[in-house]
Amino acid sequence: MAGVEIFPAALLAKEREEDVIIFLRTLPIPARRKKELIAQWAKYVGAALTRDMVEKVLGPLAGRV
Repeated sequence: MAGVEIFPAALLAKEREEDVIIFLRTLPIPARRKKELIAQWAKYVGAALTRDMVEKVLGPLAGRV
């Protein structure tokens, strides 16, 4: 399964966090996969993965994934 390759090149920068969150929220994939992808993105760009970031991506499902 794809990792950071799923992200457009323009989103592969720390300062694009909000755009990455919007991108992931709109993908028609399971919440668990979105969580994996935000973690992979954060690691790739050198950003700290935070609970807030995960909650923004997953919304109300954040506590169950």
